[in-house]
Amino acid sequence: DMERIRRAYHGAVAFIDHNVGKIIDDLKQRGIYDNTIIVYTTDHGDYLGDHGLQAKGGFLYDSFIRTPMIIKQAQQHTGQRSNAPLSFIDIPETLCDLADISFDLASDGVSQAGVCRNQEQQAREHCVVTHFSSTNFEEAPADQHAIIHDGWKLVYIAGDSNGLLFNSSEDPQELHNLWHAPEHQQKKQDLLNRLLIDLNSRRDKELLRLKHNIVPGYHNHLMERSFWQEKELSK
Repeated sequence: DMERIRRAYHGAVAFIDHNVGKIIDDLKQRGIYDNTIIVYTTDHGDYLGDHGLQAKGGFLYDSFIRTPMIIKQAQQHTGQRSNAPLSFIDIPETLCDLADISFDLASDGVSQAGVCRNQEQQAREHCVVTHFSSTNFEEAPADQHAIIHDGWKLVYIAGDSNGLLFNSSEDPQELHNLWHAPEHQQKKQDLLNRLLIDLNSRRDKELLRLKHNIVPGYHNHLMERSFWQEKELSK
């Protein structure tokens, strides 16, 4: 039952936490803790019954895509919390920046070092999450793109006139979908436009199949990496 699943989940969290503590103790015993950058995060969350779902995947609710991120800098002895938007693709550039190493690779990420050092409030205006097909939920939409910006979250479902729109500030549990609410149509269009601009500007363009008309005059656009043109699209 769900209570047993939740107990097991929290037991797993406690187990990981204990062993992270052992790693930190070892770093301190070796005398290298103060000169070590530590990043603690995970690749996804778990629904644990939220929205009537279990496990992971399928839908871009926060239970699945909003994950912990703890960064300990070298010579850092006090902590702080930040609400700045941060994406997994920011980690490589951030680590290089914190270690004073040049980052020369093409990337859609940004350095969050200024946020870590409390030198700026945020390094990016929004986060975008893309999710293709799910083996856990057969009924889940195949292609989904979410954008989180300024206290709002929109989930675009390719090829579908429906989607998700949440006022995250007022509805953190994502219980009230405002996609069709007349008073929020302008907010929905603004977020769709922002999402489209983000996807079109990516340096590393996955196969992003935008099958629904997001803005007038924009239909069935296919963006691909040149690397994939012969290997993938010819199949």
